[in-house]
Amino acid sequence: MKNICVGMALLFFVLFSSSCVISQQDKIQTSTNNHSQNTHSEQSKKVDKTANQEDGTAEYNLGEKYYRGKGVPKDYTKAAEWYRKAAEIGNPNAQYKLGRMYQGFGGKGFPTDIAEAFKWYRKAAEQGYVDAQVWLGSMYYDGIGVGSVKYLV
Repeated sequence: MKNICVGMALLFFVLFSSSCVISQQDKIQTSTNNHSQNTHSEQSKKVDKTANQEDGTAEYNLGEKYYRGKGVPKDYTKAAEWYRKAAEIGNPNAQYKLGRMYQGFGGKGFPTDIAEAFKWYRKAAEQGYVDAQVWLGSMYYDGIGVGSVKYLV
């Protein structure tokens, strides 16, 4: 009888404590989601304001928001507009991203333009952006947009 009482008490303890843990995890997740949404919204406002002041990093970040659909509807055309603003003032991340978009990774409805891709890869590569150097080298090697010049690679 004593073993049954101890067993029941132990079973009750395990069931009760696990439901408390699950409840606590739900509260933490909800709190984290709310904090994330509030923080994201606040950050979005800061990025939008800074981007309008010709800050290359902020313009690039705003382009990323539109490209990925983070806090705004996904819009590749708007993403490219913000990337271009950042790229034109020398942001190598934006230059590389424009190259990727024009090479055919711009999403549905975005035009492919190999000459534009080459141009932006080259600008980023000249600033030491390694991924752009790799893609530019690949384009030279394969003769994409430049004719075959494998001896340069």
